[in-house]
Amino acid sequence: MSCEFINERISDLFDDTLAASEREELMAHIKSCDDCGRHFGEVSELAAVIRANSQLAASTGFRESLMKKIGEEAMPRKEKQGKVVKPFAFKKALRIAASVLLLIGVIIAIVVMTTSRNPAVAAGKLIDRSLLAMMEMKSVQMKFRIRTLGTEGFDFVDPSGGFMGCRLWKTFGDPPKWRMEKEGRIVIMDGKDQYLLLAGSGFTLKGSPQCGFVEWMRIFLDPAKLLESEKEFARAHHSYCKIEEKGQHIILTIRAKALGNFQNSFALNSSVQESNNTRVYTFNKASMLPESLEVTIENGPHSIPVIELDSITYNQPVPDSLLSFKPLKGFPVISLDALDSINRGGISGVNSSSAARIFFEALNKNDNVQMKRLYPLGILAGGNSFRDLQKRYAGLELVWLGKPFKSGLYIGDFIPYMIRLKSGDTIRGTLALRKDNPSHAWNIDGGF
Repeated sequence: MSCEFINERISDLFDDTLAASEREELMAHIKSCDDCGRHFGEVSELAAVIRANSQLAASTGFRESLMKKIGEEAMPRKEKQGKVVKPFAFKKALRIAASVLLLIGVIIAIVVMTTSRNPAVAAGKLIDRSLLAMMEMKSVQMKFRIRTLGTEGFDFVDPSGGFMGCRLWKTFGDPPKWRMEKEGRIVIMDGKDQYLLLAGSGFTLKGSPQCGFVEWMRIFLDPAKLLESEKEFARAHHSYCKIEEKGQHIILTIRAKALGNFQNSFALNSSVQESNNTRVYTFNKASMLPESLEVTIENGPHSIPVIELDSITYNQPVPDSLLSFKPLKGFPVISLDALDSINRGGISGVNSSSAARIFFEALNKNDNVQMKRLYPLGILAGGNSFRDLQKRYAGLELVWLGKPFKSGLYIGDFIPYMIRLKSGDTIRGTLALRKDNPSHAWNIDGGF
């Protein structure tokens, strides 16, 4: 029994039209085949969404137009030269259907929260227009201004700093591709893998399409699901959520409390999630796509804007070169799996304070062996980065080392310190250490 045959019959499992023997035969193959098992899981999820939304009624002909569109996408198409184009992947059609059904739920919720009209009737035309916009979306481009630093991740904000430009490009092909960049940091997802390019690091990190190189900013990669994503966040974290209709726009306001452990406030306001923040989105009512946004955080008695959307455009051409990764000369590509292997060194069997002390002693003595164990990325950077560390910190004196503490969402420990350099200059800082690696050994994560 071939996988192609199985894929054609999977939908029959949800119609109760199969004989018991046929059902058993299909399920036996699905349980033994990873690919068919994943396909069955996707169809099951879609079936659940359909059942959950079966009571919703859109405008006349909505279901027919939706299924016609999906059917058209699923059929082989011919180019002018007469060559048959590869059929649209069935699971992409499933994703479209699931997204549209999710959208129906969002629109019904908006109508209920903002009007007294019959939800099914009032939402009908809005659903149709939104469906059209979603189905026709080819690309999105955004320009943000963020109070951040180029040396930090995309999630990092600095309420006392200036604004830095950040850009996003995404195409909604099969597979989707995207790019996000700011000064000092670029992430490219070429449809297969993500690549993180860090200025001055000496290497490029490679991860899966789902890895967290862009952290919280990932929320903006799918504008069609942004409203629902934020609603789900508010529901999960008991945050304030208000949806109101103003003319041709839908305004979504989220007020969220800082997430994490703030017995020590060190990490407070270092990211959107680790702050008491307000997020205000304006959506076009016809398409349900965002047109503007502003994120502010509470810093003492002040409310400070930290993210502002300068522009957002849809369906504009995106050069292929922007979404393709080309290795940089002299910058080796290191996979996250390989990085885990590198991080198996570290220092184990001691607490974070002892690991921090060993690190400063290694800097003082130019002890490459201990440095390689505690700060493998410094060695990996190959040369300039590590030599700069040696040049700057050799001969340092550890004046003071504080007690470890936790703050915010950081998974490791923070340790305050004061060191005196050979030049006589005194430096105060906070070292970050973590041991969420396969060997559970302390590695230095930054702070010096």
